[in-house]
Amino acid sequence: MPERVYLVGCGRRKLDDEATARRLYTSSLFRKSFALAERRAETDGAPLYIVSAFYGLVDPDEVLQPYERALGDLAPDARRDWGVRVARSLAEKVRPRRLVDLDLVVFAGRAYATALRFGVVEVTGGAVRIEQPLEGLGTGERLAWLTRKLRDR
Repeated sequence: MPERVYLVGCGRRKLDDEATARRLYTSSLFRKSFALAERRAETDGAPLYIVSAFYGLVDPDEVLQPYERALGDLAPDARRDWGVRVARSLAEKVRPRRLVDLDLVVFAGRAYATALRFGVVEVTGGAVRIEQPLEGLGTGERLAWLTRKLRDR
């Protein structure tokens, strides 16, 4: 079974002051997504990162300043550039493994998954396996699904 890497998309709602990435984002959707991804990453012994529209690939304990940027608001070329930047950062973090040997589990919206897929293909020249547990769900459905999964032990 390939190794997994868990990625959680940032959120628009943030604290007003600097904080670790895991604390900076305050929306219920981010908090629940992060909690479930963290639980699964611990179970799998897998790395967990946050993907920020501004900072790129971020360690959850990295201290960040608040910012105003949403990936979906960027032009398509800028989103693709972001995906390449994140893929390069991820490749540095997962050495000596190769990105194409990993399963990326992305708790984020379509803009993030699409940009990540493009970035990994651009960096590696190969296909990437991306699992999107929240794919196709609206915000309310995502929150309900996450709440159910977090109750399950």
